[in-house]
Amino acid sequence: MTKAVLAGIGIGVFGLVSPYFLFSGEHQLLPLSKEALQFSFLNLVLLGIGKAILTNFCFAFGWRGGKIFPAIFSSTAIGFAFVSLFPYTPGLLVGVLVAASLTMILGQPYLSMSLLLFLFPIQFFPVILLSSLGLGKVKNFVEAKYAETSK
Repeated sequence: MTKAVLAGIGIGVFGLVSPYFLFSGEHQLLPLSKEALQFSFLNLVLLGIGKAILTNFCFAFGWRGGKIFPAIFSSTAIGFAFVSLFPYTPGLLVGVLVAASLTMILGQPYLSMSLLLFLFPIQFFPVILLSSLGLGKVKNFVEAKYAETSK
């Protein structure tokens, strides 16, 4: 019970900073995408990192839930931070960053790109596909090289 209360207090404190920290994030993706370019680079990066920290904090204290939507929300916020620096094709940039981070977190490029097929416009899917599959191959290569060197 104490752990649950402490995690609830953590959510409350983060919620005072921004309502985007509340809940897992799937319902906040659309409002964030409409307002994101009004935020500064630093605010968006802190929002993405804060959401990831809060999610892991809650899991450590026994809260239940999934990792996928908080990860998508966090990487979307960081993607929009990069859009504020490089405004060329914002949807594509966010799509690639979300695909890359989701592939790294889940370790399953096919699952990542299948999920993102429902969240991003279909014209971005070929680039999301290449990002997910390419990063999956790079991750497997690096893990194999690391396994060789650690023997």
